[in-house]
Amino acid sequence: MTSFKIKIETFAKLDIQEGIRWYNSKKKGLGKEFHQEVKDHFDILKEIMFFQVRYDKVRCLPSKDFPT
Repeated sequence: MTSFKIKIETFAKLDIQEGIRWYNSKKKGLGKEFHQEVKDHFDILKEIMFFQVRYDKVRCLPSKDFPT
């Protein structure tokens, strides 16, 4: 199976880090769960090429509400 490369821009990394901090401020360990959810989505995007193309060659995978 073909694996795709995921490029995470600096501003996106900062947003993820801020999300982790914010969730941890709400409940200890919740930031870690959020980070795992983000990584799981990246893994799915690397393997499956059939998600919606929104911006030129950028594919998007909608996420569920977090926390569930």
